[in-house]
Amino acid sequence: MPQFTDTRSIAELLIFTNVLALLVALVPLRQLADFSLTYFIAYLFFMNWVTLTYASLVNLSRSWLISVPTWRALLACWLLLIALVGTFSLLGDGLLAYIGVKPWLLVDNFATAIQRMLIGAIMGGLILRYLYVRHQLLVRQRAELASRLQALQARIRPHFLFNSMNTLLELVESSHPHAPEMIENLSSLFRTTLGKQAEVPLQDEIETCQRYLDIEKLRLGERLQVEWQLPDEDTLYDISIPSLTLQPLLENAIYHGVESRQAPSLIRILVDYNGTQVRIVLTNPYQTGNKPRSGNQMALDNIQERLSAYYGASASLVTSQADGVYTVYLAYTLPGGRLAD
Repeated sequence: MPQFTDTRSIAELLIFTNVLALLVALVPLRQLADFSLTYFIAYLFFMNWVTLTYASLVNLSRSWLISVPTWRALLACWLLLIALVGTFSLLGDGLLAYIGVKPWLLVDNFATAIQRMLIGAIMGGLILRYLYVRHQLLVRQRAELASRLQALQARIRPHFLFNSMNTLLELVESSHPHAPEMIENLSSLFRTTLGKQAEVPLQDEIETCQRYLDIEKLRLGERLQVEWQLPDEDTLYDISIPSLTLQPLLENAIYHGVESRQAPSLIRILVDYNGTQVRIVLTNPYQTGNKPRSGNQMALDNIQERLSAYYGASASLVTSQADGVYTVYLAYTLPGGRLAD
């Protein structure tokens, strides 16, 4: 059963109800000239009355409906709809009699109420069947999405670990005095990256990146300069992001930018959040005129796929290069203002 608390669900519900009211008013007519605006308005009032009351009661009962077996929840929803149709049918006929639109005939009104309850039972059964099938489809789609995301995450982690171990090997072979410190940092970093979280608060992702940059700075020294422009820490904890999204981008910036230059190279990371949309811009210099270093597109494609899987069409990852600066622009919208758990 959908959540009848957001604007989209309510709009869909009202559109469906009003179209159904128009059909109910038109079907019995032999010719269009017999159409009665009064009865059509009465149908609209009655059906919206039933629908909105039903939606409110379902929302109030949601915690109980979730706790019981599916068949029992469906049966309860179906019986609730039938009971509301019968109750509001009698109340509606009584209201029409009160304002003088039609006379109050007890037997006829009860017969009409039963007829409407039968129609409501058939329509309600069809709608509940549709909602059940849609729910099963959504469950299957979510399972397939979770499986695909796990596969994408499994691809990015070995890539990260392999490159980190190569960095460690370089430092050990050169007898770098900070090699033990790097081993400790890598140990902490591996514990984070090998976790099973698919989505993390952006603050956690940034801390992972900062540990990674500390490791690379031991190897590159003053050649690696980093500048962060971030919102406050509380905001960063409110923003969710797929795990290991920024770190591969920084790795590319170092591999294709910093390592190809002897002069100090500044990597800039800008994070902006307006309450719904997250925008991240990463820039790094690169050596113009040099032959581009070979490297696969796996990291960028992987990030784009994961962002699209989580955030849909709102997610984008665009790269550009001009005047010796390589830019990665990443943006996505948190659905419904959803924040990281």
